[in-house]
Amino acid sequence: MNVPTDTLAVENRQALAQIRARTRAAHAALEAEPVFTRVADPQAPLSALGDFLAVLHAGLQPLEPALCVPPDRLYRPRLARLAADLQALGHPVPALQMRAWARPDADTRLGWLYVVEGSSLGATVLGRAWTGRCAAARRPLPAHFTDVPAGGHWAAVCAAVSACHDPEAVACAAEAVFAHWVDTARACGSGHGRSGEAHFKAL
Repeated sequence: MNVPTDTLAVENRQALAQIRARTRAAHAALEAEPVFTRVADPQAPLSALGDFLAVLHAGLQPLEPALCVPPDRLYRPRLARLAADLQALGHPVPALQMRAWARPDADTRLGWLYVVEGSSLGATVLGRAWTGRCAAARRPLPAHFTDVPAGGHWAAVCAAVSACHDPEAVACAAEAVFAHWVDTARACGSGHGRSGEAHFKAL
């Protein structure tokens, strides 16, 4: 049976709304972690920026190999860029030994992408907030904040997520990534003022 196009469009919007609603609490829990609240503080020192990027780098280590699925370009590799950003800030790059996550099925990968690529939206806001402080410290603004794709990329990710087979599976996968980054932030200990001396450990 052929499903009318307008019906599919409504179902797709509902799927994305369902995923957003389901992951709202997990997203909020991550943003409440000290390393995330510190980097958003207008009075935070430059070390807070390094701590934040270190947690992003650490959390991506087990994910990036599984997210890179040529020729699909919805995921933009960024581990090397984050490492370069940390080095430019004089902040240690996390030396973690984390086992790569298994190659996911299509809906699981969409859930991971929803979290990882969605972080680019926040990077734009943080980049504007840190531009002056980096300049005052004579440090370059990290490329993580400047190499942000045009809005069309996020729209493409949302379109792919909206067209998923199982919104519940996508939401579960997204929640797992949010929880993974919470665990990473706590393992790094970067929310406790130990920049440069954080004891990174494998998760």
